[in-house]
Amino acid sequence: MNLLKKISNLSTLLSIPHSISHSISHSISHSIPQQVYPGIFVIKQGGIFGAFRPPINIYLLAGSDGIIFDAGYGQRLSASYVAREIKKIGSLYKSNGTPFKITRILVSHNHPDHFSGLALLRKYLGVKVVLTRKIANMLKSKHSFASNFYPTNKQMYYKKNSLRGLVNKLLHLIYPLLFGITVMPDPDQIIDDNDNAEISINEERWIIFHSPGHASGHISLYNAQKGILLAGDNVLRVIHTWLGPPDSNIDTYIETLKRYLLLPKLELILSAHGSPITDCHRRIKQLIDHRDRRAKLVFDIICSSGKEGITMESILKELYPRQGIVKQELARGWIALTIDSLLKKSLIKNHHDKNSRLFSSCNKLMSAKIT
Repeated sequence: MNLLKKISNLSTLLSIPHSISHSISHSISHSIPQQVYPGIFVIKQGGIFGAFRPPINIYLLAGSDGIIFDAGYGQRLSASYVAREIKKIGSLYKSNGTPFKITRILVSHNHPDHFSGLALLRKYLGVKVVLTRKIANMLKSKHSFASNFYPTNKQMYYKKNSLRGLVNKLLHLIYPLLFGITVMPDPDQIIDDNDNAEISINEERWIIFHSPGHASGHISLYNAQKGILLAGDNVLRVIHTWLGPPDSNIDTYIETLKRYLLLPKLELILSAHGSPITDCHRRIKQLIDHRDRRAKLVFDIICSSGKEGITMESILKELYPRQGIVKQELARGWIALTIDSLLKKSLIKNHHDKNSRLFSSCNKLMSAKIT
């Protein structure tokens, strides 16, 4: 029953939608547009319930042919707030005699805190919705969105008929209300999934940098001349990027981070959550090292279990012995992906008992192949 109590506040929202409007209004009322780089503004759309609905940064590249990067949440109050802030910036530009026209909106990936505001922002601001082909295919219907966002209990390695697995399914009913999820069946422009496709923004050359891992269709915006990377969810200044089924891949994520390190100039990373990053290479290397350490830790726990093997639930308790259920469940995604990676590399094996899957080591001497 403890787990059900943890989400009781979320469950009540299904029958009291007004409480969402009140919470959102309170959380965004104090946000102020900030210029994080000349001509680049961040609009901080407030969150509620911590990691369930985190605050998100929406970037405006202002000028004569500007663009919005990411769309935020889809409730009317949330989207109208973003539109008002953009219009404030426009008024400032025009009062100074500086050209200002926002023509497009582009999203980094198919998670609801990044795309749900698309339809309303197009309506409020008269901008064109631009999507890569992969993201467009994921957002064309509720079904295509759901199949690429909601994990199955099998993918998350829940025990058969477990209470935690039931709660996982119940959360899928809450998310549309929590995020204001609205799919996008009719984007105005679709960009082919060519790596390093160019896009002109305010007469400057930007690269649409395909950067999968957190999501298979994830993109970043990169300006080589200025050394600026709009990294979406891939690089965060303080916290670590959430990873989990069905659309994340840890090995691909690490490869993306390594590709960031090869960019010819990288002086500023603007993330979807949190504050700007200026020590770019150091932070990226920290993230790579973190993922390497965590993968080896999961592998060592499985090796220590002996021939009998160990369940996902026991791995969670080994990793987070003093943490609550919510912390464990937020971590379940990256652990599931790590297990998938270890299985694919034949570093571990698995078998079934009556209600769950058990994991055991194939060969500890092969641990160098983990990453």
